[in-house]
Amino acid sequence: MAEDDRTVFSISLSAQELEFAAACRDFVLQEKPELRSSIVVADNMLSIADQPHVRQAFMELGLARLVRVLRLAIVGKAIAIRRAPRLLFDLARFRTKIVRALRGRAG
Repeated sequence: MAEDDRTVFSISLSAQELEFAAACRDFVLQEKPELRSSIVVADNMLSIADQPHVRQAFMELGLARLVRVLRLAIVGKAIAIRRAPRLLFDLARFRTKIVRALRGRAG
């Protein structure tokens, strides 16, 4: 990640959370490819440029879409029903962790 004049903060993630973070990043980059160097998933960490528009994009384009897509996949039976409770639990924990971190940075 280019660390020129902007501050970056990182969040340590579990294996499942890394998959969620990568999906969120991919969703953001579909709409805003210019944020490629502002949101990085590597070395068990999610690193996000500490800029309001980047935080907002991650929340609105990434995390919100991940929640919708996962729920639709469960309803549409693309995800086995036996896996759904654990995935939803992990997603809720990931969402809480990210929201707390991003809101804490927003001041």
